[in-house]
Amino acid sequence: MRACLSLLEAIGHVYFQGAPATGAAILCCMFLASPAMGLGCVLGGASALLAARMLGGAPAAHGLYACNAVLTGAGLAALYRCTPALLAWIVAGGIATTLATHLFRRCGKLPALTAPFVLWMLLADAAGLA
Repeated sequence: MRACLSLLEAIGHVYFQGAPATGAAILCCMFLASPAMGLGCVLGGASALLAARMLGGAPAAHGLYACNAVLTGAGLAALYRCTPALLAWIVAGGIATTLATHLFRRCGKLPALTAPFVLWMLLADAAGLA
């Protein structure tokens, strides 16, 4: 149950709202607009939450760690055809953006904002996922 609430909080953080209810509303809208985008959002967020847990981050910060992964999953699913390779990119992106956010927080206390998301999307485009 806590994992589901953390995921919804992470989705809510995209709109600077850490409330699970906000995340649930956003996720519902994503699934209505594009089931693939909703799936990408959940897959990216879930992989980020698992990575954040393995990094030993404070549970309250997990939503912040997963925010970029949620954006990455939704963004990749919105732009590219859903294939097993894309799903692997979403999981890898969830982990990579979490690691980048963790490094931003530890090294110099810089705010990561959406830099990890932007960098992963550029890498996906350079890799030619289309």
